[in-house]
Order: sequence, then structure tokens, then C-alpha cells
Amino acid sequence: MQPLSCTPHTPNRGDRSHRRFSALIAATLALALALTACGDSDGDEPTDSRKAGAAGSYPVSITHAKGKTVVPSKPKRVVALGYVDVALARALGAPIVGALKFSGGSDGRNFPAVTPPLDEEVAVLDEIKPNVEKIAALRPDLILMTSGQPTYQDAYSKLSAIAPTLGYRTKLAQDDPTETTRLMGELLGEQKAATELIASSERAIADFVAKHPAAKGKKALFGQALPDNAYLLVTPDAQVNRFFARLGLVVPAEFAALAGDVGPTGSAALSLEELDRLDAADIAFLLFRDAKIKDHALVRALDLTKTGRLASLDMGTAYVVLLPNPANTAYLLSKIEPTVAKLAE
Repeated sequence: MQPLSCTPHTPNRGDRSHRRFSALIAATLALALALTACGDSDGDEPTDSRKAGAAGSYPVSITHAKGKTVVPSKPKRVVALGYVDVALARALGAPIVGALKFSGGSDGRNFPAVTPPLDEEVAVLDEIKPNVEKIAALRPDLILMTSGQPTYQDAYSKLSAIAPTLGYRTKLAQDDPTETTRLMGELLGEQKAATELIASSERAIADFVAKHPAAKGKKALFGQALPDNAYLLVTPDAQVNRFFARLGLVVPAEFAALAGDVGPTGSAALSLEELDRLDAADIAFLLFRDAKIKDHALVRALDLTKTGRLASLDMGTAYVVLLPNPANTAYLLSKIEPTVAKLAE
């Protein structure tokens, strides 16, 4: 049997929603992601340059990996260009006038765990292809882009010319989501709402851990299965793996050992002939791009499959697991709980 591969994944042709997720999963876990910083960033570790003052005071100035965002007054027209941005801004009561639409959603526009759901006239922007003119026409006074696709990240200079634009602080989808929530709360003048959202998330996690003590020390994997390979996220910097760690779950040692060698995607590849290696985990969460892989003989023969500890995710749930944040904590936990509960059996 061949050793585990660290080959990066380049998406093959397929439907748009799967290609969107493939693009994000490839960019998300970059240990050496080569995204060019724009604005006045000098490439050093970003620092917080918020002005001291009472809650809700302006201007607010934040330095991040893309440059510096200065918001002169409480935003009245907000555009959200990433899943985390949409979920957090909505939960914090931001006046969103434009946001990504999720074609894979049950209503054709909303990501899971966006509460309340976005109206049809708000969820109007493509998930991958930036339409700078359309965004400008929305007349935003703040653009949130901490988790936008790489194509949006590449358009930062154009977007920041329209309105103050908040980018990711360190690396795409590797920022601490709690800190991101606090920053958005300050930019939006909703510090109290941000604090309450974080506290609610922390309580949900604590309650989950208390309810499922059998999860402590157990091994978990997350990834996607394509027609030719399965790609599993193994870097500890991945938000999903940091979230799992809070529940007591760890990446299997033979996969975790690859974390320093996985290259720009942060994922380890399993060929179809290696699918039996998934049993290194006690539980696994996979997005199956092809039903034939889910029905593959090696997958059917897995202990994970036989014991119900291999969860097949839909596209929306895969996004939620990939990008956990205080706005989706309760939803995420409800989705993984049936599988985690199997660890006590």
C-alpha cells in the first residue's frame, strides 16, 4: 500500500457549487499561501491600531494583512463577501445591503446558520466572481471580506477604493473567529452584541463537551472525497481542527505528521486504493462529490461506515464545518452531534 500523499488538489470540472467549495478548501488551509498584501501593510504580523474610547466611538482603525481599515462613523450600508462575514454580520444586526448568495442553499441564496436569512434583494453577489461595479452600485460604507474566496481577495485594492474593507488578519480562514467577531463588533458599533454572541458560543461548546466526555482524545477527520482522491485537512491551523480540539478531538497521528509537508492546500490526499486508511480516525466528516466513492467497496468496508461514525455532509454543512464561528456554533454542534455521540457506544 502506498504512503499517504501530500499532493495539492486542483479541482476538476464539475458543478459550480462543488468547484466553489474545492477552491475554498484549497485556499483555506495554506501554510504558505502566497496572497499579495495590498494597501499600506508592510507584511509584518498585523497589529491592532484601534483607537481607545467608549464603546461605539469612532473612528475605528484596524490594521490587517491586506492593509488598514478606517471606519469614520457607524456603518449604514454593509456588504459581506465571505461566509463568515455574512454569518457574523447578520448575527450582529448589521445593515447588510449586499452579500454573497449560496446557490447550494435550500432557498438558492442563503448559507446555513445565517440568522435571520437574507432577503432575495440582498443576497445578490456571486460566490466566486467579483462584480466590482455591482458592489459599487450598492454604495457600501463598509465591506467585510475576512473569508471571501481568493478571487475576492485578489480584488482587494479595487474593493477598498469603494469603501473601507476589512480583510483577514493573518491568513485566509485561519484567523481566530472569536477575534474576528470582536473586530466586526467594533467596526459595526455592536460591541455588546459581539460579546453576547461569543458568550453564547462558549456556553454551547462547554455544554457539548460536558455532554460528550467520550469525545476527549478521540481522533477525527474532515475533508472531501472527489472521483479520484479523498482530501483530508490535517493542519492544526485549520479552523475546523482548532474547533475539534476544543471538543477534545484530535487529528490522527499518521495524518497530523503530514501537517508540515502538505504544501499550499493544507490537505493530505488518499487515493481510492488507500481509502481503508480512513479507519485511523474514530469519526470522520466527508463531503462526497461523487456517490460512487461513497459506495466504494473500501468505504463500505470501513469500521467507520459499519458503526455509523462516517458522516456524509451536504455542501452547506461542509461550509459550516470548514468555517466555524460564534454565529454558527449551535448549528454546527447540532450537525456533528449524532456522529460524536457514537463515540460513547
